[in-house]
Amino acid sequence: MTPPPSGAAFLGMLRRDLLIACRSPVEVLNPPVFFVIVVVLFRLGTGPGQHALSALGPGVVWVGALLATLLGLDALFRADFEDGSLEQILLCPAPLPLLVGAKVLAHWLVAGLPLLLLSPLLAGTLGLPAAALPVLAGAGLSRPPTGELFDVVRPFGGTPLAQCDRALLPTFGFPGYGVHVVGYVAHADGPRIWIPRRAADREVAPGQLDNTVAGGIAAGMSAAATLRKEAREEAGLEPALVDAARPAGALAYLHQEGECLRDDTLFVYDLPMPPEFRPRNLDGEVQDFALMPWRRVLELLRDGAPFKFNCGPVLLDFLLRHGLLDPDREPAYSGLARTLRRPAP
Repeated sequence: MTPPPSGAAFLGMLRRDLLIACRSPVEVLNPPVFFVIVVVLFRLGTGPGQHALSALGPGVVWVGALLATLLGLDALFRADFEDGSLEQILLCPAPLPLLVGAKVLAHWLVAGLPLLLLSPLLAGTLGLPAAALPVLAGAGLSRPPTGELFDVVRPFGGTPLAQCDRALLPTFGFPGYGVHVVGYVAHADGPRIWIPRRAADREVAPGQLDNTVAGGIAAGMSAAATLRKEAREEAGLEPALVDAARPAGALAYLHQEGECLRDDTLFVYDLPMPPEFRPRNLDGEVQDFALMPWRRVLELLRDGAPFKFNCGPVLLDFLLRHGLLDPDREPAYSGLARTLRRPAP
């Protein structure tokens, strides 16, 4: 009997075990449900003390994941033993280690991968330090942790369901919220906009163009408080000047980030600035600022200049609201207006 090609045997065994697992959803769900119950009960049992949670959290996550793994471990060969398939596998001419490896991989995809995906989320509910998250969020499923906790909440201003590191929001598709400010100087030929260039060492969009001030809304902070904080750090704006910023609506978007999804809502502000003021960055996030006529900004957007991915919509929205784009001269006017004014969640 000619043995089947090794690759075909491996894929055949992998496909077989995945199909069998899909026919037993209860067994597939048992480990992740058990994992969640263990962590949630521990969270409820320890009370509100964040210090104790942070100290014990890593151990709870690892022990919970280990127990959940053991819960489904016997399923690796049990079904094959009960129906006699195990003997057929032993008699198969394909290399036995290859077939066992396929079964182990299928078991990990069904039982291990869900635990891996749940670990960062559950770790966030336990207040784990940022240094613990890279291990739990491994396999390239998220950006490196930022150390900033964000509320998991919808709509904005509601009761948060949990908190997690900012880098993990796209991993689970959780909604994120931020503020974007267009700072401009009034001029006879139309507004001139302060456009910063991000520093080259940034994790996100290094060296790209940005809005005058932009930042995410961290856990427990309001949009107004975030606006003052980011304006001070990114552009050296004092509170008296920041208070002149006018809310101009919200823009919502979905953006694919690798295998993850960003579900963001940006609260947009217009900030008229005095001609003599020169922004200066204080937190190292910005390389330099340039004061650009609005036509130059529009030209850069049309030419595909390297703006950070969520800045273009904010700037186009600014140009639309200030009557700088003409529906008779801009073929995409109606499409832009409809797309940018999609209702924010």
